[in-house]
Amino acid sequence: MEQQEIKVLKKEEGYVVLECALCEGMRADPILGVGKCPTCGGKGTVRVMTPYVQCHYCGGTGLQYDRHGSPRSMTCVVCKGKGAVHVTGDVKECPACKGSGRTLADEFGLPCTICSGKGMVPASGYFPEGKV
Repeated sequence: MEQQEIKVLKKEEGYVVLECALCEGMRADPILGVGKCPTCGGKGTVRVMTPYVQCHYCGGTGLQYDRHGSPRSMTCVVCKGKGAVHVTGDVKECPACKGSGRTLADEFGLPCTICSGKGMVPASGYFPEGKV
């Protein structure tokens, strides 16, 4: 799965405006090839609350991938196609999925149930050491 750079276009109070990861700012639906992008509604931009991190589940592409890393014809179930997700406070890599956002033992490549696919968990008080 390819990693995509998050393109910050503008910073607002409590939010950032990013280029839509799914349509890469092109405004058209990249999955169907016609109509408006379902993520940004044809604006080419999306708003994400701060602080935020790149979506680890899709690599910031906004696309859903199967367990082999091949793109599927749908938007990412974690970031909803935005390419980035809001996190709360200080975060660290999820010890359950090792930051991938995916359940490692799951043959279907579903989002990690501990971090909800973000690849990050709160830095303090989430897991006692050695319990994951």
